[in-house]
Amino acid sequence: MVFATSLMAPNPIIHAPLCLLNMTRIESGSEYYMLSDGFTERTEQLVRHIDGERHNLANALKKARTYPSRRNLTGFGEAITSH
Repeated sequence: MVFATSLMAPNPIIHAPLCLLNMTRIESGSEYYMLSDGFTERTEQLVRHIDGERHNLANALKKARTYPSRRNLTGFGEAITSH
């Protein structure tokens, strides 16, 4: 059950890559908004890839229903900064 719950959680799929790929900026102490400043085309590509792996693993194990985080990511940073 714990494994199935973990496969259903999108936060590690989104936040871990954003933190790792923006570590220098985060550590600099300057104003930084991860979900708008941290999302670039390249980080989105990585998140989409990791999310695909999560779905493949869930399907292979037939343990959990996953919801694609990646379908909500297109233009995510632009959507936040435009508000």
